[in-house]
Amino acid sequence: MNTIASRFGYALFLITALTLGACAIQDRTSLDASWSAPDRPAKHFKKVLVITVARDEFVQQELQDMLAKRLQSEGMNAVASHRYFTRYVPEEKERFREAIESSDADAVFVLRATFADTESRTSPDYPIYTYPTNVRTAPDYTLTELGSEATLFARKGQKRVWSARLHTENAGTGDRARAINQYIDVLVAAMKKDKVF
Repeated sequence: MNTIASRFGYALFLITALTLGACAIQDRTSLDASWSAPDRPAKHFKKVLVITVARDEFVQQELQDMLAKRLQSEGMNAVASHRYFTRYVPEEKERFREAIESSDADAVFVLRATFADTESRTSPDYPIYTYPTNVRTAPDYTLTELGSEATLFARKGQKRVWSARLHTENAGTGDRARAINQYIDVLVAAMKKDKVF
């Protein structure tokens, strides 16, 4: 009886520890660096078009919509382009141009993934007991480190007005909406610091 109770207690402890550990692994974005043109006209843009470049179209859609809404709340007339790009290469230049030309925006905000580094890890080989006597080990998991760049361009002359490099740890491991909001918070804080608004 004591053996079953101790096994149950041990299993409960391991399940709790692994659950808390899994909750601690969430997307976290930080600012690496930002740059601002000394003569930036950002406050005078009439309309800013948001374009994204990343592997996942669904993430791009949410990011564009959520970023446009947040920038609007900060007083910038930003709109989601709803045009999605998976690669930032010369072959896509025509599609970029078409997306910009078909809008009446006088500025473009481009957000693109610059690198992704994936690392697979194995959880500690602790047995997890399930009733009555089954034993299994904790599963493997993968962590992704993601680099991205955000650049605000004046459409006329394609002049860069502001840019930032961001770094996301554990990309894709937590709630996507929460992760995108946290990413946008970091981005907007950097823009405020650089007096883009």
